[in-house]
Amino acid sequence: MGTLVTVLVVIGMLFGGVGGTVAAAQNDLPGDALYQVKLVSESLQLDLAKDPLKKMDLDLQFAFRRLDEIKALKDAGIEPPYLSYARFENSLQHAIYQASLLDESEAENALLRIREMLRIR
Repeated sequence: MGTLVTVLVVIGMLFGGVGGTVAAAQNDLPGDALYQVKLVSESLQLDLAKDPLKKMDLDLQFAFRRLDEIKALKDAGIEPPYLSYARFENSLQHAIYQASLLDESEAENALLRIREMLRIR
């Protein structure tokens, strides 16, 4: 019984450590130590989402995160890396692709939503 409890505690610490690292990475910018952890966690979220509409929403969320990162770097007087712009464009293109997988009426509404989000940004 004691061995089982020990194993469960170790497993909990491992997963808690990973979760804490991912949470700590969410505010990192390109060039920061945990930025790649942030990108991997976003990729995993996309991989786990099965519904095209959910994937589209995640892609839009991540695209606008890239824009926020670019703005934060510029505000700090740092030239954003080319990859930041490429990641924004890639997420936006992926969102449009996911919208194209929806039925006609849903796709039209999804594309209008993407357009409106871009307009207000």
